[in-house]
Amino acid sequence: MDRDLVIRFRDEAAYLNFLGGLRPSMGVGVADDRVPLLSNLTALENILLPLMYHRNVSLTEAETRLGPAIEKLEAASFLDSRKEDLAREEVLASYLLRCVAADCATVCMPSPALRDLRRMRVLRRKLGTKPKLWIICTKEEGNRYEETGFETISFPEQNP
Repeated sequence: MDRDLVIRFRDEAAYLNFLGGLRPSMGVGVADDRVPLLSNLTALENILLPLMYHRNVSLTEAETRLGPAIEKLEAASFLDSRKEDLAREEVLASYLLRCVAADCATVCMPSPALRDLRRMRVLRRKLGTKPKLWIICTKEEGNRYEETGFETISFPEQNP
């Protein structure tokens, strides 16, 4: 899919099943507290750890690769902070940078608060590149995201 989407599922269990199958290697990263930043690591370590672990990239190479995105998001000021000390916008920026570091073309946000979604859209604009945003939610929650202008896809009810 080449656009921003709201993907509606029949219930939370169905969208959590979908979420559980997503992998950065598929080009889809998750920006959500269900895939949290790890405690007692800095924001930078949280952002780069998956890249270093899964792709065997050195810390120096990973930092160099992500440097332009860090500058655009003005993230250098909080990268040495621990997860526990980050403001919500800094957490969201860390999630986005983690997706960018993994070369994800799509950022998936499960049932985000509208405030978080607005913040993520601002961060994405600052980045200059356009990772697509996918909002996954239940059918009942879907109306909350009508103001986004995103195309909506609803998965049909499954037969018993």
